[in-house]
Amino acid sequence: MPNANAYFEIADARLTFLRQQALEILNASKLYSESADRFGALLHRTWRELIGYLLPEVDTATLTALQKRLGYPGLLPIRVDFQTKLRAAVERKLELERLDEVAHRAIVEAPLQDQLSEIDEPHQAMKNSVEWWQDNLRHADLTSRGYFGPRPDTGIVARLQNWRTASFLMRDAERHFNVRFERAAAMRDHYISLLGDFEPLAELKTELERQLEHITALNDEHAALTRAPVEMGQDLYRRLGEALRDHVESAPTEALYDAATGDEHFIMFLKKLKGLEKQESYLRELRVTRIKSLQASVAQQISKLERKVRKRRNKHWRGKFNHVSQSEYDGLANFKADKWAKRHTRLTKLRTRIDDFDRYDDGSFGDHFLWWDVMTKRAPADDLYEVKTYRERYGDFAEDHPHALLESALGEWAAEDESLMAEAADSMADDMMSGSDHWPADAS
Repeated sequence: MPNANAYFEIADARLTFLRQQALEILNASKLYSESADRFGALLHRTWRELIGYLLPEVDTATLTALQKRLGYPGLLPIRVDFQTKLRAAVERKLELERLDEVAHRAIVEAPLQDQLSEIDEPHQAMKNSVEWWQDNLRHADLTSRGYFGPRPDTGIVARLQNWRTASFLMRDAERHFNVRFERAAAMRDHYISLLGDFEPLAELKTELERQLEHITALNDEHAALTRAPVEMGQDLYRRLGEALRDHVESAPTEALYDAATGDEHFIMFLKKLKGLEKQESYLRELRVTRIKSLQASVAQQISKLERKVRKRRNKHWRGKFNHVSQSEYDGLANFKADKWAKRHTRLTKLRTRIDDFDRYDDGSFGDHFLWWDVMTKRAPADDLYEVKTYRERYGDFAEDHPHALLESALGEWAAEDESLMAEAADSMADDMMSGSDHWPADAS
């Protein structure tokens, strides 16, 4: 019967093994997530390519034809809105160009800037002086009692309070400005005169700055309106693309079959979009159903064994745990490494199959088609909702699904189109070989 030390040794070894499996699973989760993100990016890029294919131009004729083809009336209103905004932008730009502030900006700005430069130095000097007075606590005290106002309080109490505070303020001012006041009244008159000179100068500076800012704003607006046609054109294309994508994503599949008939490129785009969408969704769902569940299982095993070992160590220290049964020891010693290796291999192999799949032409954008089978070679997937419900309803293939009939008709059109092209090529070759009037014998 294994003793306690043997038990702790094998338990620690098992915990180390389980933690290694947890790291492997964590890495697999990261790889599945990265692959799903990559397919999400490819899906976004393919949508841009499809929009570029459907919208080579944004003129009225192109949009009208595309609306009719898709049975979607939402494109032309976007262009009309664009034209309305563009017309308004052009009119406003012409209006601004008639203003002297825009047409002759330098001439209009020069006298304003000259005047602002002339008053800048005296304004700053006066501003510093006024701020010194107004920051002084004694000045604030006197101001609160109306000392610098037009009608100061002449009562005996106020006069006594003001005399004392004004004396201290006069002393502060004489030291700061290096001046001499004969009495407090002279100091009061000096401050009132300073304020009377500063306020109109400050108002003039504010007005000059306002006029210059107005000129700058007008010219900034003109510059923005100059860029507007290009930016609004880019916005038009973006809005049309978003509207197209929303429509194609939400349109009934039957309508897409109808719109795609006769256009092999559109068909290929629809197949590729569906395939990429499935690759991304399969990887994300597998990450939950297989990897996350496996992570939870391993974490639970580790936590359970850690608690058990911790309790038994405490008992061992108290002399109450000395051995375990052989069956429990053998169970701990059986790490099932081969089984774990197969799990990791299956996860890697499945992700690789989905990752490497690029035969989108083998698929379909109809709901009758199960992409899982062609991507994974019919790998078991009862834990995926789409695969499980498809198998329960249709078995191996949904032959009676309406989309299967539409797909068949699409295939017949493609085969007929290919046959006509082949016939045309053969006919052309015959004409060239026979020296027909339509083809010169010397092709050089």
